[in-house]
Amino acid sequence: MRRRRGAWTEEKRAQVRKMHKQGYPIADIMLAVSLSYESVQREIRRYAQPGEIKTRNVDNPKAPRHHNGTTRAPITDDMATDRDNRAAAADRRTFTQTFFGDPPPGYSELDKRGASA
Repeated sequence: MRRRRGAWTEEKRAQVRKMHKQGYPIADIMLAVSLSYESVQREIRRYAQPGEIKTRNVDNPKAPRHHNGTTRAPITDDMATDRDNRAAAADRRTFTQTFFGDPPPGYSELDKRGASA
């Protein structure tokens, strides 16, 4: 049987919202309102708008970097030619080669060694 840490009151809900908006981590909020981590997390998800939940510390240098909105690198003619050649070679693979993940003809290491010899 689970031990209850406390019941939700409107004061606790307001305190959770206020502390979350101020950037406190859930562990600190949990201790302040004497409720379980999961309970506080559910309450935050219940009232938060999409994108509002802070899952990582913004000041954490180890946090993953997000896309900065720049456009993709342009595809060169060599890249487009290689893509088309690979697609054409992939059509020549048998079911067994496709199932086991073998590279298309001409793209395996053995084929490359034979072409350079």
